Amino acid sequence: MRVPVLALVAAAAAGRAGAAEPLPSFAVDAAGLTVAGISSGGFMAVQLGIAYSSRSAGVAIFACGSYHCAGDSAAAALGACATGVGLSVQPLVDYTWAQAYAGTIDAPQNLAGKPFYLFSGTADTVVRPAVMDALQQYLLAGTPASEITYDDPPPAAHAWVSPDGSCPPPARKARPVASSAPCMAASRTRAPSARHSSSRPGSTSGRTVTRCS
Repeated sequence: MRVPVLALVAAAAAGRAGAAEPLPSFAVDAAGLTVAGISSGGFMAVQLGIAYSSRSAGVAIFACGSYHCAGDSAAAALGACATGVGLSVQPLVDYTWAQAYAGTIDAPQNLAGKPFYLFSGTADTVVRPAVMDALQQYLLAGTPASEITYDDPPPAAHAWVSPDGSCPPPARKARPVASSAPCMAASRTRAPSARHSSSRPGSTSGRTVTRCS
């Protein structure tokens, strides 16, 4: 007797689902949840941090842009939200408040007192520093400047940067040689850091944002 392939697949899937073990529970402090991400993961971290601001204790963002930056446009995602060219912050702020009033996201007032860490490398050509600058301005619309740390040390590229410097290259299988090959030790350097404050561009409030370089 011939049995349809889809029926077999459905039966197998049902069998696996019935035998699945329940996920274990963990002792997690719901009031201390933070979210972090880089690039597309950074955009998702911003989305979560803004939309669920009442549940987030802080957000760390590497190389990304503002909430709802691209909207539903792939062209915007690959254009203004990657280069910063033509990127306007105020419409994004207005959209955020509109969604909050509609009840689809948490109120932006929840952002007060929540720390935000921003990282942008000056050599990043995937998500340009101008996009992160716009994110900083977006956050200032609802977050005290004292809660925003903007780290933009040169000359980092599009990467999750280690404070220990560059990682050693991956090991390669050596070819057989007559004499023993020399051992190359990878050096690690820690870039010096200095903190300074910069005024918000165009601001008349006198607020400052902590920046590291």
